[in-house]
Amino acid sequence: MRSHEQIRAALVSFVARWQAYAGTERSEAETYLDELFECYGVSRKDRGAVFEDAHSSTGIVDLHLTAHLIAEMKAPKETTRLVQHRKDALEHWRNWTSVTTRRRPQFVMLCSFHRFEIWAPDAYPKAPLCDFPLAELPDRYESLWMLPGISFVQAQHPPDKAQRITLNEGKCQQGPSPMGKGFILTTEEARSLLDRTDASYPDVVRPCLMADDIADDPAQPSWSGWCETPRVSAGC
Repeated sequence: MRSHEQIRAALVSFVARWQAYAGTERSEAETYLDELFECYGVSRKDRGAVFEDAHSSTGIVDLHLTAHLIAEMKAPKETTRLVQHRKDALEHWRNWTSVTTRRRPQFVMLCSFHRFEIWAPDAYPKAPLCDFPLAELPDRYESLWMLPGISFVQAQHPPDKAQRITLNEGKCQQGPSPMGKGFILTTEEARSLLDRTDASYPDVVRPCLMADDIADDPAQPSWSGWCETPRVSAGC
């Protein structure tokens, strides 16, 4: 996965290459979309996106990315008339399950080379999620996360932006949470293990307080005598 900075840099070059394009849809649509995928560090073919693989009552689908995207391309001269092309693009999506046996994609992208409309028709059928010119793409690159298949969580927390979580710093933590009775020992079992010297049992055998312990006895149990250096789980 490319870093945010690498994606933006690639998209700046992409914009410079295509912002003056004034040709037809058919002559360069495939090249345009191939290069757009590559800006996000993925190959269109490797992602499984294919050109013109399905027909609907409104024509041929320009590009289909399984379960993710239907892309409808228009010539640059149609940039000011994209609103008039919405119906056909959205009809591809609405008719998808009746003309194919595949899962309906989540997004629809209507693009005139110089402008983008991104739709999520199932969740937001009345208006596009976003609508912006090609020149803004480097700053709006997150609008096309479906191209490389990046989830919302990955988009919000990319590897190159990883940070230590500080929200709970200085606050009480939950501490250990035994996930099954097999992790619970009786006092006698615990003392028996702590008396052994063949391994560092005090590192893993430690007393802890459950919610019932705290609620039932405000004084809370005393662990003195349990072992020479009492160990209590974090947060107890």
